[in-house]
Amino acid sequence: MSNWEKYCLRHCFAIPEGFLTCEDDIPAKKSLNDGNSDSDLDAELVSLRKKLEDANNESEELQKELSSLERQAECQRNLDSSMAELLKVFESKAFQDNFQGMKRKIVENIDDQIDWNVNGHHKRLASGFTARTEDSQDVVNVLKKY
Repeated sequence: MSNWEKYCLRHCFAIPEGFLTCEDDIPAKKSLNDGNSDSDLDAELVSLRKKLEDANNESEELQKELSSLERQAECQRNLDSSMAELLKVFESKAFQDNFQGMKRKIVENIDDQIDWNVNGHHKRLASGFTARTEDSQDVVNVLKKY
């Protein structure tokens, strides 16, 4: 060894007195001299790498699941918002009035249709008119439920 290396070993890398106790010194020397410590450390390192890989995979899966849940929550919020708007429209006074007016008109038209059929006031219908009396009666029955 060169003089410089010897100097570094003795002075630069020397552990100050009192820094290590006797109990600490013995296991440190034993682990340095023990050939199995490297293989134990290698095995532990492999094990830790495997655990890290598993944790990373689990983290990716959880991120995907979280992203999916966030998308579902956003869709649900949009649906709730749309439903709230729709309910406001249906509950509005103007809609209720229009609905009742349509209901009255349909009932009046059905009554007129029945009167027309019974009294024989047969007039020629427009060429595009395809409704039958049964269809109109079905509509009246549905509206009477409300």
